Amino acid sequence: MNVMSWSMQLIRLARANRVVIVIVVFAIGIGTFVLVQAIHRPSASTGDANPAVLDAVYADLIEAVTVEGKVLHTTRVSQFSGRRLEKETWTDQATHSYREHRNGEPTRIVVGADSYGPNATGLGYRIRPAPACHGRFEQAISSLLNCESSLRNLEVRVVLNSSYEGTPAVEIIATGDFYGDAIERVEEHTYLDKDSMLPLAVVKTRGPRDGGGFWQVLSWIFPGGSTITFEHSFVDRSSLPDDFFDPASIGAVPIDFAKQLDTDVGVPLYWFGKESPGVPGLP
Repeated sequence: MNVMSWSMQLIRLARANRVVIVIVVFAIGIGTFVLVQAIHRPSASTGDANPAVLDAVYADLIEAVTVEGKVLHTTRVSQFSGRRLEKETWTDQATHSYREHRNGEPTRIVVGADSYGPNATGLGYRIRPAPACHGRFEQAISSLLNCESSLRNLEVRVVLNSSYEGTPAVEIIATGDFYGDAIERVEEHTYLDKDSMLPLAVVKTRGPRDGGGFWQVLSWIFPGGSTITFEHSFVDRSSLPDDFFDPASIGAVPIDFAKQLDTDVGVPLYWFGKESPGVPGLP
């Protein structure tokens, strides 16, 4: 049988079994993808959960961020769901303050435990609790890391001799359950440069906690999550405006309740003032 007849038979066979061929090719592709994910997916099976080790790592990070007369300036790049988001941040750990810009515009200021953002309505500031990584980090550093701060059943471990893309690192692994529209299992890897102890990256994966069977396999093959990378430098505190970490500098000012009463709502409004002595028996 000549080469031409062999090729014709192969073509006929392929046409008759095209569905099978597609399935085989798809299976090979999935198998390759699973292998790649297995190689590159961070492992949560290792780490030291000793509280003393955790405290020492956290203390080293806080010390690295805190430099007298300086503010940590960071370019933070987040990648998730095929999107890329870049933000410019400043962390002043000495005053527990943090400021964040996107596309040159301020989006958030954190002072102590509170996070402030401009309110588009002009009625006052938008305020919410600032994040607190692992229940330990102060809010300024937590805001810098953009960590998951509302995990339940939280477990935290440290790998002292890890690496991130070839750079020696200390790795903090936090796992826990996130309660949203559905309960998700979140695994968060924070990599700190072993020399400077400043953040290198935060890699987060998430999937259904109780998906079971097919859904657990699917979430392992196609994990939801994000990767955040950091580039740092220190700038002189004196080079920034005096009100740089003041929420009012980005339009986050207290609500003027009396001003809102200027609106005609069609009924008489009686305003007792921001404070009132009250009447006997009532506050």
